[in-house]
Amino acid sequence: MFRRISKVGLYLFYFLIASVVIVFSISNRQTISLDLFPFPFTLDTPLFFFGFVSFSLGVLLAGLYFSMKNMRHSLRYKKESKRKQALENEVASLRAEALSLTHVNELTKKAS
Repeated sequence: MFRRISKVGLYLFYFLIASVVIVFSISNRQTISLDLFPFPFTLDTPLFFFGFVSFSLGVLLAGLYFSMKNMRHSLRYKKESKRKQALENEVASLRAEALSLTHVNELTKKAS
């Protein structure tokens, strides 16, 4: 039931975002001129286009930042997992060796 509620909440959130985007687009239809200073280009586009571009660029850069941060943590986790497995293997081999030495000691005590 919780998944269904969270899914409905997510759809409501998407609807809210879409509504805000539509209202922003309708209210900012006027054309503005953007001069790209060192280059001889001038862009004449609606104002909401720059809002969408800047928002999209922010989402893209934030996604790139967090994916790089996540990659660093996943590589560290992978390295630590390999180290943990190597240590577990070493412990298992040392236990087996200790068990065999104990068995040999018991046999030598029985033989003497």
